Amino acid sequence: MNKPLLWIELRLQGIKCEPDEVARILDLCPTAAWRVGDYIEGTLLKRKNSAWVYRFGQQYTFDSEQLLIELLDFIKPYESSIISASQKYQLDVEISFCITMTGSAPALWFSSSTIERMHMINAGLDIDIVLA
Repeated sequence: MNKPLLWIELRLQGIKCEPDEVARILDLCPTAAWRVGDYIEGTLLKRKNSAWVYRFGQQYTFDSEQLLIELLDFIKPYESSIISASQKYQLDVEISFCITMTGSAPALWFSSSTIERMHMINAGLDIDIVLA
């Protein structure tokens, strides 16, 4: 049985987002960033907001919660900085999954304790599924 390919990222995004300033506040370099008006890669569409993005992990797994826990454990030391940056620049905090279906689907169940940890940084959850 082929496992799906999952990756997860933390995004701080909004009209007033200054990716360089967010990186300074968090003391963490993004793996990606963009500004309002930048082209979306591979399209003629332009970005409607700016973002600081940290992509974490890419693995073949059925266990999406474990990947989320690994991200939450990694960003734990940055929680107060994430909250400060999001408040200062009126940013949305989002945890985003991308799931590439290579056979079977992953479990998309998250425990209440994991959801509570997301709530601590006021993070929303976005899940995109791509059929391979």
